[in-house]
Amino acid sequence: MNYSDIAWIILAFLFGGALKGTIGVGAPVVVVPILTIFFDIQTAVTTMVIPNLVTNLWQTYQYRQFIKSIRFVIKFALSGAIGAAIGTTLLISLSPAPLLLGLSSVIFMFVFFRIQKPNSIMSETVTRLLVIPCGLIGGVLQGSAGVSAPVSVTFLNLMKLKRNNFIPIISIYFVSMSLIQIPLLSSTGALTPAYVLYSGSAVPIIFLGMIIGHITSRYISENAFEKIVIWILFLMAIKLTHRALTGQ
Repeated sequence: MNYSDIAWIILAFLFGGALKGTIGVGAPVVVVPILTIFFDIQTAVTTMVIPNLVTNLWQTYQYRQFIKSIRFVIKFALSGAIGAAIGTTLLISLSPAPLLLGLSSVIFMFVFFRIQKPNSIMSETVTRLLVIPCGLIGGVLQGSAGVSAPVSVTFLNLMKLKRNNFIPIISIYFVSMSLIQIPLLSSTGALTPAYVLYSGSAVPIIFLGMIIGHITSRYISENAFEKIVIWILFLMAIKLTHRALTGQ
């Protein structure tokens, strides 16, 4: 790996952190696809596990007073944890090509839903019915592809939550999945001490990105920032699909 590759990886962590600092989520959506260009998908997903845990624990603490329904959060988080266990098993057992195609499909879905942005608000009845299925499916995607946003974030967006209410829910959701992923990956030998070191070294970079995101959010509209991310993700998805189909 040359200095140019290292620079791109650092920028990926910074940009992912900036997105998280701006809208509360998004670091894995940016970082995992870019890491997958340089490494296999298992390495990309494993590298994000510890940063996910640390950054989301921090945001959970920051926004804890804005949690409205503890029961809803528990259902969402526990179903996500179960899904993450299933997804992590798939990550370890499947060959790279299906995982790459799965990840690119997840990104295409995320881009589609972000562009569509339905204006309708889910009723409380529908929300109660979907919280466990959406939490479970999002967890499977997080465990197997490192990105749950197409399901988890879209589900919460349809509830039209305010930012202060949205951030603690999604943060607790990610914490619950990380707490499942870490021991599972460790028990299989996927999360080695070397990976723990690499993963831990990414934490301050993401935190720096979060600070940058918080500052730049005052000058760049969230809508403009999101459009940039969507285009980058779209290009990443095309690249990953090509790699999965050609092996290059």
